[in-house]
Amino acid sequence: MKAGPPKLAERFLSFYCKNEFQEEILGDLYERFEFHVEKYGTSKAKRLYWLNVFKFIRGYRLRTLPNSQNSTNNIVMFKNYFKIAFRNAARHKAYSFINIAGLMVGLTS
Repeated sequence: MKAGPPKLAERFLSFYCKNEFQEEILGDLYERFEFHVEKYGTSKAKRLYWLNVFKFIRGYRLRTLPNSQNSTNNIVMFKNYFKIAFRNAARHKAYSFINIAGLMVGLTS
């Protein structure tokens, strides 16, 4: 009977990685596992497989959580920034006029 890679490690990787990367990563890991079985034996190959699973998980390949509220939070933050900017412009009219005039001159030159 031929030993296979740890199933728990594969499930862990499948849970945390995006779907478009899973097949490619699992194929690469399986090839490395077969190489390590021939070179080091089954037990060390399984430990190295776990190590390689953690190495393959990178930030850009991680799956995003479905309950993420990043987009709504950004909209609320921008609304708040503009509200504060308009309040400061209304409060400091001369300073705002000088800054806006300087920006207009800089953009037109």
